[in-house]
Amino acid sequence: MRRVLVTLVGLVLAATGVAQTPPAPTQVELVLDASGSMWNRTADGRYRIDVAKAALTGFIRELPPSGLDVGLRVYGSTVDALADGACDDTRLFVPLQGVDKATLQSTVDDVKARGATPIVKSLEAAIADFPAGSGKRLIVLVTDGQESCGGDLAAALAALKAAQPPIELHVIGLDLGPLAAKSFAAVGSFVNAADAASLADALTQAVATAVPPTPAAPKPAEVSLQAPDEVPAGARYDVTWQGQPVAGDAVVVVAPGAPDDAQGDLVGYVEGVEKLSAVAPLTPGPVELRYLSVGTVAARRTVTITPSAATLKVVDDAVFAGSSFKVAWTGPDGPRDYVTLVAPDAKDGAYGDYVPTSKGPELTFTAPSDPGTYELRYQSDDDPGKVLARTQFVVQPPKPITIEAVGEVVAGADFQVAWTGPDAVKDYITIVAKGAPAGSYLSYQYTDVGSPMTLTAPLTPGAYELRYSTDRADAKGKVYASYPIQVVAAVITMVPAPDIHAGSPFDVQVDGPAHTQDYVTIVPTDAADGTYDAYAYVEQPHGSVTILAPSEPGSYELRYQNDADPSKVLARAPVTVGAPVPVTIDAPDSAAAGSSIDIAWTGPDGPGDYLTIVAKDAADGDYGAYEYTADGATLTLQVPDQPGDYEIRYQSDRTEIGVLARRPLKVE
Repeated sequence: MRRVLVTLVGLVLAATGVAQTPPAPTQVELVLDASGSMWNRTADGRYRIDVAKAALTGFIRELPPSGLDVGLRVYGSTVDALADGACDDTRLFVPLQGVDKATLQSTVDDVKARGATPIVKSLEAAIADFPAGSGKRLIVLVTDGQESCGGDLAAALAALKAAQPPIELHVIGLDLGPLAAKSFAAVGSFVNAADAASLADALTQAVATAVPPTPAAPKPAEVSLQAPDEVPAGARYDVTWQGQPVAGDAVVVVAPGAPDDAQGDLVGYVEGVEKLSAVAPLTPGPVELRYLSVGTVAARRTVTITPSAATLKVVDDAVFAGSSFKVAWTGPDGPRDYVTLVAPDAKDGAYGDYVPTSKGPELTFTAPSDPGTYELRYQSDDDPGKVLARTQFVVQPPKPITIEAVGEVVAGADFQVAWTGPDAVKDYITIVAKGAPAGSYLSYQYTDVGSPMTLTAPLTPGAYELRYSTDRADAKGKVYASYPIQVVAAVITMVPAPDIHAGSPFDVQVDGPAHTQDYVTIVPTDAADGTYDAYAYVEQPHGSVTILAPSEPGSYELRYQNDADPSKVLARAPVTVGAPVPVTIDAPDSAAAGSSIDIAWTGPDGPGDYLTIVAKDAADGDYGAYEYTADGATLTLQVPDQPGDYEIRYQSDRTEIGVLARRPLKVE
């Protein structure tokens, strides 16, 4: 990849003379593939995402400070491939405004590969990324696969050509297979790079023809480098310098004796900062820091990397299956260091559950559900195949589990369950039908609520069992212990008031369990189970509830039900709804406009019943001044201000009731 330094420097810094009027800057948008497949390896064994990042790092470092607007869009970096929104996961991280090397580099460093491949969506969005201008415009797409979201690539290419000015598309494939490569056959500029060096060359060539002439390069900075003589492997250390930096200066790390045009690993750009933080490699030995200025090495310093004394220790005296335990560590604590839990025979570099060392000197892990010998390893993403420390430990069988509860519980009732056990992550206790398949559950509580816990019995009587189980992925639904319990039917009686009138409230004497969400409703006799109309919740085991009778006389049924399973009728009682209570209105025949009158009435006094004064020809349901019947047997209403023929009406907020009585009123 070091060829990108020489080639790109020659292209972008070669001066052809200073024009009287500076040309419009060329606009280049990099579009980077961060789909999950970028974790596949290239032929040389490196992850594709790491190859792409390394090539982009060298490319960014050598960008000229003027004459270009460089932006960066990334797709697939924030939403998992199978999650909702994966095909909309495309984002402009760096806008097309000059050359912001620091932001470009930090964005590349932070990219995580995880998602889908919405290439067409990204190209369509990129069209809007370009600001107005007359300069040359191009998109450089780096991808390891073809469109995965059903987008129309041909339509996207047409849209790029139709833009004003047109936008060139350069596609650089990274180790594409034959099928994926064929999908880009219609793209005028397509290169399939097999390795890191080919990718770096393709990046340079994609932009080289579009880079405008630039003024002569400034002189390299005159500086010196300062850093510790020795640094433990993987540790952070500071790099400083003395002298006057030039825009675009950077510090890199290379192997001692590497050619001056070697790319190396970027430590950072010096512009606007007083020092840089470097991370020592994991392999002991000398490395060379180089200060790069205007494409030349302006200063050097050798740092010796010493072996790192990383250690791991299980803090707990014993580790039980599924339980949490603590791990203490010492080590370099690099920005990508972590401790992982794997099988003892796992290949170095493999990882299972892991916790970054940045979480602190003691890390919390969850033991596997299967007892046996396991291994903790201290390693780093900077060198995934290198293990800095390891320790083996034994996962004991789960702690003994007991469940205690009453032998018999009333359907729908809350009851207590006492238990002992490991209280491991995601362990829970549930009640299920006897013999139900593993993983079944009804009412449940996680064990972290403590012992005893409260569960709710099912509404259907029968034989059940309590189970101690877990939700952990490696043992989901496994039953560790069970306890038999019988659910019996609740004894429920409902006695309605003797005289029930259509549209009027009536009382029902209820003796029942009064479980949470128990209620009484009145429905037609032939209504399907689970149907409900007017209802009232049962708050006490022995008491009464008030329900509004239907507006039509006839035979009905009282039903005792529960919100947890409305289709389950726990008790029934027949009830007859009689004729409505006679409605009368006693008021003056006439009244003066704007005055007040007293009105006496009789009627059902249902919820929402009221008296109102409206024009004689007003539609049923219209209302003027009104008072609810619940406010008394005599109500005072304001007479309208305009003389004419009006009506006093007894009606209800309930639309099915309508007008129950009318009396004419002459307003004079």
